[in-house]
Amino acid sequence: MNGLFRRYLVVLFRFLPFALAFLRDRRRFILFGSPRRVADEIHRQRAEQIRDTMLELGPAFIKVGQVLSTRPDIVPPVYADVFGTLQDEVPEDVGGDPKQVVDEELGDELDRSTLEPIAGGSLAYVYTADYRDERIALKVRRPGLKPVIERDLRVVSGLIPLVSLFASERQQYSIKKRRRRLRGHHLERAGFRPRRGDHG
Repeated sequence: MNGLFRRYLVVLFRFLPFALAFLRDRRRFILFGSPRRVADEIHRQRAEQIRDTMLELGPAFIKVGQVLSTRPDIVPPVYADVFGTLQDEVPEDVGGDPKQVVDEELGDELDRSTLEPIAGGSLAYVYTADYRDERIALKVRRPGLKPVIERDLRVVSGLIPLVSLFASERQQYSIKKRRRRLRGHHLERAGFRPRRGDHG
């Protein structure tokens, strides 16, 4: 089975329960029935479960969550609020251990026992450490990102038309705009494509 197709299936399987829940909110029996009233606490629990799923699926999905946290035109406030924790509360070992990169790049020049994590993002982790008799800050990119992000951004882009089926007309417009910018923007942010104005 093709690796990309397998990834599509994994992602669909992980998000299918949420899609069915949202459909049942609109129609109690999915194809017919009246809308369901859903308490704010249930929405928050769902948002937390979706956030945790994004963390498990890796950097590209974490980045999608980060983007959604700033887009109240796409997701309701409670979801934006929960997804906002992805801005700076990404666990250190998600998407590959950055300390592996520290070992490979600096080796014996840096005492790993002095590493202290400050913040974590989908693409990199920030530490302070003792280096040559001074305290420095290190921004360390997570290892092996490019092929993973390339693959998962293709998956995300391919699934957007399906996601749009659950969206309102206004949400669909916003989603389509984000889709056009998604792949190039995030590869650029990850440092895998030159920014406009860069040379060489």
